[in-house]
Formats: sequence, C-alpha cells, structure tokens
Amino acid sequence: EQHGIHTFLLRFFKANQCSILEESAGHMTVQLTIEMDKLIMNRPFYWHWLEKTGGVPEPRQLTFITDQKKAGDTTSGEFIHFGSPRLFQIFEAVKEQGRFIRLYERVSPLTNNQIALEPWLGLNVKISYLADRKKDKLLSLGLH
Repeated sequence: EQHGIHTFLLRFFKANQCSILEESAGHMTVQLTIEMDKLIMNRPFYWHWLEKTGGVPEPRQLTFITDQKKAGDTTSGEFIHFGSPRLFQIFEAVKEQGRFIRLYERVSPLTNNQIALEPWLGLNVKISYLADRKKDKLLSLGLH
C-alpha cells in the first residue's frame, strides 16, 4: 500500500508542475508551486496578506516520508499513510481539479492527407437512488 502512495504522490506533483528536489524509495522532497501551496497547505491568511502587500511569494518545500525503514533515521519530514490529514487534503485537491478534463487524441494520417477533427462531449454521471436502500449507478455518455 505504501508503494502505491509513493507512486501516486510522484504522479500528482509532476502533473501539477511541482519540482521533485529529492526522491528515494522511502521519501521525496517537493517544491510546491504557488497554486499547489494555496490548495494543500491551508494558509489563506498568508496568501491574502501577500496579495494585499505585494510581497514576494515563497511556496513551501515539503518532505514526505512514505516508508520509514527505507528513508532512514536522518530524514525528517511528514509521514504519509492512508488516513493522514495531508493525504486527505491531496485527495480533495485531486477531486477538485479532476472535475473537468480536456483530452486529445493523436491521429496519424495514412498519407499526407489531413484528417478532420470531430467534436465529442464526454460525460461521467453518478446517479443515486435513495429509498429504504441506496443504489448508485455510474454512467459514461459520449455525444457526437
């Protein structure tokens, strides 16, 4: 389970343009971007004050420990596991950012001819039926 958390965190921070400063099998050090700092660090007063005064923003640098045995005793940082508050904040950020996505398909023409692109609207819907029992139904719809 912990290896999955480590992989998830790496993919999450790389997708959000955060710099991975140091990484091993048991820990990682990440330099957050301004947007990511606002999302997961819970410092609204700092950012409000900085925007009002026109100061220089300094996003945080975090060290996450995913495996204490592999990280060693000299590494200090925040231990991340299922149930940790920071991981919950990251999951919430993923849910907030992942509500809408834009996907593109790479199409290689067979010859030098151009290929016309066709618009699609994709929609993922969760329908919940509530009565004496609860039933959820997931639908994926595509309109062309």
